[in-house]
Amino acid sequence: KMKLGRSIQQCAPLFCVRRLVSTRVISRCNISFTTTHRAICALSVPAVFGTTMPSRSLASDAKAEIRDFDPILAKKMIHEDDGILIDCRTPQEFQSGAPPTAVLFPYDQIPARIDEIHALTGNDFDKSIVVYCKSGGRSAVAKQTLQLAGYRRVSNLGGIAQALEAFPR
Repeated sequence: KMKLGRSIQQCAPLFCVRRLVSTRVISRCNISFTTTHRAICALSVPAVFGTTMPSRSLASDAKAEIRDFDPILAKKMIHEDDGILIDCRTPQEFQSGAPPTAVLFPYDQIPARIDEIHALTGNDFDKSIVVYCKSGGRSAVAKQTLQLAGYRRVSNLGGIAQALEAFPR
């Protein structure tokens, strides 16, 4: 789990201005990560996207508009809005069972594979995207990464149980 003195969004301008990920940036933001891959995912976003990130208020507005852990909203986003369902788990977890329309993008690979997501969405940053993982933690990181990439309609469905309930096999 992450312990945050400031949120990643509050620190995003520091990452963007520096363009270099250093321990000084991490210490200025008072962030400690218990797992290296979360740090890599969170800190590699500016390097991959390379442009100015959305402001904190823009990201907050996006979060306010799209509710998380709402299976009814997730169904609407996928079926009525022709959205994309992203499984943020590992390939092994994905093979053990997933909703039929899900596309596998492990959460820690999203920054490196953002061009594939752009292709799936047709570069439409208002395209509905629903993310899920095993319990909701990795998909929360994925949601934030997608929002930092500019996607405005991203919802975290939570875990695989909620995904299979909303989108049965």
